[in-house]
Amino acid sequence: FELNFRFNLNLPFAYVSIGDSVSFNDYFEPDTSVYSSKIRTDVSNTFDVIILKPLGDFLPILDPNKLINLSFSYDKTISEANIINYDYVAESFGFGISRSFNLR
Repeated sequence: FELNFRFNLNLPFAYVSIGDSVSFNDYFEPDTSVYSSKIRTDVSNTFDVIILKPLGDFLPILDPNKLINLSFSYDKTISEANIINYDYVAESFGFGISRSFNLR
């Protein structure tokens, strides 16, 4: 089961997307590596922020039509399980480049 909330802002200086999701995972098979009969259950919370900006705003000579987008993202996940080996906190940063084109 998953519950996800996302807030998108199309601001004059960039497109910003902020999201938060809560996920519940139940496994059907016991984890025999830790306990012989315990069935694993996880609850995780993920928060992320994504910022999109055209390359043409920074370097108009390289992208005058603003078809190349730069994306910057931050993600933090906190996962808690009923088996302590599966508890973790993870943070990540990302950078991406994408190009738009028409298939005509």
